[in-house]
Amino acid sequence: MKNLGLIVFILANTFLFGQTNKKTTKTIQANSNELDQIYEPPKNSLFDEHTAKNEQHSNTYVDFKNVLKFNPFLLTRSTFAIGYERQIYNNFTGALYLGYNYKRDWMQAIGTTSSSDESAVLSNSSASEISLSSMISEGKFVSGGFFTSIGARMYLDDTQFDGPYLEIQTRYNSYTLDLAQNSTNSTVAFKADSKTTVAISNNSTYLIWGNQYCSSGKSKSTHDIYFGVGIRQTGYDIFKGTNDTENSTQLYNTGNRESSSGLSIIAGYAFGLGF
Repeated sequence: MKNLGLIVFILANTFLFGQTNKKTTKTIQANSNELDQIYEPPKNSLFDEHTAKNEQHSNTYVDFKNVLKFNPFLLTRSTFAIGYERQIYNNFTGALYLGYNYKRDWMQAIGTTSSSDESAVLSNSSASEISLSSMISEGKFVSGGFFTSIGARMYLDDTQFDGPYLEIQTRYNSYTLDLAQNSTNSTVAFKADSKTTVAISNNSTYLIWGNQYCSSGKSKSTHDIYFGVGIRQTGYDIFKGTNDTENSTQLYNTGNRESSSGLSIIAGYAFGLGF
C-alpha cells in the first residue's frame, strides 16, 4: 500500500508540473509577440522586414538626377572635356560635354585619302591638291579649339542612369595647323602672299549603344561603357602645289575650303559622380 501511494503521488506531481509548464510557455510566447510588435528595428538593418525587398531593387534604384562625368578615352583624341548628364523625364536624360582640343587628332589621319609618300605629294606638278591626312601628319600644331558634344539618351530598363541605353549624339571640334613651319623638303616653299595655316573642323553625328552601371547611397557613381557608329563631316582649307621655273614646288592656299564626309566609329568609357 505504501508503494501504491508513492506511485500515485509521483504521477500526480508529474501531471501538475506539465500543466504549469504549458501555461508558462503560452505566457512567454504571448509576451514575446507583444514585445515584437512594440519593437521597431532600425531602418535598413538586418531585422528590418523591408530590407530583403529593398535589396532586390538596389541595382535599379537611383536617388540622384544629375551626373558629372569625365571621359578618359577622349584624351586619345587629344581632347580634354568634362560632361554633365541630367534626367529630363523618367528614363530620358540629356548630356552635354565641354572641352578643349590641346593637340592634333592623330587618329583622324588614319583611313583618310592620302598618297603613300608626302614628298611626292608636295612635289607633284599640275596643281596637286594636298590631302587631309598629309596636312594632319606634316603640319605643325598651332592652336586648339573648343570641343562640344550634345546627346539625348533613353534608358531601356525604365530607370535613369542605370542599365542599357540608346543615344543620339552630335560632336564638334576644331584645331589649327601650320604647314610651313614643319616642312622638311628644301624644294618646297610657299608663295609669298599665301596663307600657310589650315583650320580643321569636324561635325559628327552618332547613334550610340551603351550600358551604364550606377551605385547609390554614400558613394553615388556611374560607369558608362559605350560604342557608336556615325557620320563625320570634316572641313579644311584647300592647299595646292605648282612647279616653278627652278623645278621646285610652291604651295599656296586657294582660299577655298573642302568638306568631306566619312564613316566614324567611337568607343570608350566614362566615369561619373551623381548628385
